[in-house]
Amino acid sequence: MFDFFTFFIYLGLLFLLILLTSEQESRVGISNFHYSYPTKLEIGPFLALILITFIVGFRYDVGVDWQGYYLDFQQIEIREGLKFSDQSYEWAFFHLMKVIAYLGLNYIWLFAAMALISWYFLFKSVPRFILPLFVYFLFVDEFFFWSLNGVRQFAAMTIWVFSLRYVVERNFIKYLLFILLGALFHLSILFLIPLYFLPYRCLTNRAVWLVLFVVTFLLINGNMFMGAFASFFEFLGPQGGMFAKFFWYYQSGKLAADETSLGLGYFFEIVTNFILIWLSPKILQENRQLSIYFVLFFFGVILFNLFYEFQLIARVFNYFLFVKSIILSLTVVYYWKNRVFQTPIVIGIVLYFFLFLSSVYNGSNMCCPYRFAFWLN
Repeated sequence: MFDFFTFFIYLGLLFLLILLTSEQESRVGISNFHYSYPTKLEIGPFLALILITFIVGFRYDVGVDWQGYYLDFQQIEIREGLKFSDQSYEWAFFHLMKVIAYLGLNYIWLFAAMALISWYFLFKSVPRFILPLFVYFLFVDEFFFWSLNGVRQFAAMTIWVFSLRYVVERNFIKYLLFILLGALFHLSILFLIPLYFLPYRCLTNRAVWLVLFVVTFLLINGNMFMGAFASFFEFLGPQGGMFAKFFWYYQSGKLAADETSLGLGYFFEIVTNFILIWLSPKILQENRQLSIYFVLFFFGVILFNLFYEFQLIARVFNYFLFVKSIILSLTVVYYWKNRVFQTPIVIGIVLYFFLFLSSVYNGSNMCCPYRFAFWLN
């Protein structure tokens, strides 16, 4: 649907975030640039953080799971003696709801607090010189809209992306600590602990990944895996623990999507995934420390080809695809210095923007219509 106010909010938010996170001096490439992580938020990103916290936090009935969180928060307000063992949320999210309710604040502050936590970690996850592009691709690739729905997992994903610096620095203790922090919001992040031990620099062979990409896209039928995964969850789910929540998804019929629609957006993702794999060698030759991001993205692409129609499995491979916004940003900055690539880059950015407009119009993750909560309460 077309809602002028919704388009105004999302386009205005995107424009202001890019403006606030931009550096005064421009970078023409990363080949001579040290890929360093920000130690603090400068004034521009800080204002951007406040802005997106306000828009995400003070929304009303925006996001597929918004109403569920709203109703559960009301239960917290009503049942003051509700214990952690009496509900299904992770520890940090549950106690965040309890604290906000104890302070006499309403559900708005729950969404605002989650947005503040998530985007703080995101803004500190990448160097400043790619931050505007990173934000842009998070929006146009629909991860921003997904964050309005998967509130808890989005927080875990942002903490995980932040923690990748400790894989680069080979500090397992800090990586594990941040994984455990993310698990306090969503348990799915625990599956990512073994990623620390992968030999990333040995896994960047473009030919291998291209073959895997083509094979999984053209020849693999996702339904052939359904029986195996059904047996897997039937066996492990009743055992309890971290698998119990995933077993609930299986029992409720959410292992696979109700309906799979392969539109232009899907094929655009496939094409851009292929292009990014193809263009990766030159960047990695000059910036070997970036291999972790590329390899994780490559894994995500293969998992996407295999399991794009399975909602439950998407909760895992979305972590890997989340890195795509970093890869897109690095690829754009690196190849922009070559005039041959400038026109295709502009075309790609524009196509992504039209995809973003289409996502708003079609109400991706129930992002439309956008309304402020304080207008309706």
